[in-house]
Amino acid sequence: MADERQNEQEFDDLLADFHIAQAKKAAKQAETAPAKAGPSPEKTNVRPKSVPRYAPADMPRKPDGTSYSIAELRQQQASRHAVQGQRTPYGELPPEKPLPPRQDPRSKNERARRQSAYEAAYRQQNPGQNKPVYKHRRVNKPNGALVLFTLLAILVGGLSIHQIAQNRSEAAETTPSVPVSDPAITEADTSAETEEPAPEELVLWNTTEVSNTRIDEGSLLLVNYQYPYEKADTIAVKDVYGNKNKYYQISSTAISLTEITLNAFNTMTEAFYNETGSDDMIIVSGYRNVQSQRDIYNDRVATQGEEMAAMYVANPGYSEHHTGLAMDLSFYTDEGKQVSIEEYEHGSWINEHCHEYGFVLRYPSDKVDITKISYEFWHYRYVGIPHAQIMSEKRLCLEEYIEYMKEYTTETKLLWIQGNGMMADVSPTALPSEGILVYYVPMTEGETTEIRVPRGNIFHDTEISGNNADGFIVTVHIGS
Repeated sequence: MADERQNEQEFDDLLADFHIAQAKKAAKQAETAPAKAGPSPEKTNVRPKSVPRYAPADMPRKPDGTSYSIAELRQQQASRHAVQGQRTPYGELPPEKPLPPRQDPRSKNERARRQSAYEAAYRQQNPGQNKPVYKHRRVNKPNGALVLFTLLAILVGGLSIHQIAQNRSEAAETTPSVPVSDPAITEADTSAETEEPAPEELVLWNTTEVSNTRIDEGSLLLVNYQYPYEKADTIAVKDVYGNKNKYYQISSTAISLTEITLNAFNTMTEAFYNETGSDDMIIVSGYRNVQSQRDIYNDRVATQGEEMAAMYVANPGYSEHHTGLAMDLSFYTDEGKQVSIEEYEHGSWINEHCHEYGFVLRYPSDKVDITKISYEFWHYRYVGIPHAQIMSEKRLCLEEYIEYMKEYTTETKLLWIQGNGMMADVSPTALPSEGILVYYVPMTEGETTEIRVPRGNIFHDTEISGNNADGFIVTVHIGS
């Protein structure tokens, strides 16, 4: 009974508060609204006695039209009082409290919290399974060796690109030379038959060291009145007898030549026989040591005088026969007659074709002032291919050829012999893909000389010959 009275009293108080609030609101509206005729409502702070205790029309209602319960009214009143108690004297809301500092995700406590949250979520989604370990991703430190290697690779690549560009620029600036041909051929015909070299993208070179003691070794030795041959008594030679073919003869079983000379002569005499049908060619003299040369010289002096001996016989140590690369030829018929090359019916074949096999007429009649040896139509010398072809084409004796080749170096230009026998100058930065290259390398002071040769599988059979004077001549064959 006491509880019902208390509840009724509380309800009356709430209802009175509601009417007072409504009266204040109406009074405020009346003050701001324009004046109207008629008496103004009476202001009071107490509930009129004429208002019944339960007046549904005066009760506040929800948006759906239903009445508030006592508990809901109490909650609204408590909220209103709480807000009124928090207002500042100026009617402003109190300043917001500062937010707690954010935890650094890299801190130990934050990582532990995230690990716990991750494990709880994983256990909830995957019951009964082992939980994976949550690890904080660590930033890998750069590998010092890898960084250094990358920088070096970039540097090398940049230098390579620069070198390629420079080589292309030099190749573009180089003016291709006109190939040398027979004077009888017109300029128009020469340009039509000559093919320009197909340059490589980049020319690389290997360097090989050659002992300077090899200056007097090779097929291009210059031996004359000015340059003696110091290895005359020590070179390796091969007896012709027992190693010759059936297409020529020898005057003595003691005749010998170097192996390369003997092989080339066998090839040439076979070709001579196939074209002429003659096997009358004979080697009269080949290699001579110093003593043999001295005997011949002294015999010529005794029989014909010193002046005649000087014209046809070289001094001991200064003869080409010391090299094993030279020979004296003639013809000996089945009738037992010896016939000179100039008088033999097929003798002209030798001068016309010997250069195809690496041989040259060593002492022509028009080069006496250079060789200091009178015309010897019987004396032939092996110099090799393509040197015999170049000398024949340009009508050069060996002394002239040695000087001519000094124009061609790896720093200036190279001599290119094409497959069809035509010749041209090419740049060291744009080499062809077939044929033969020839160039000169001067001998340097000291024990060795560095010789550059082009690098690559297409460059093969490189031959290095000393000139017995001041340098080396390099021959490079190109192609498969």
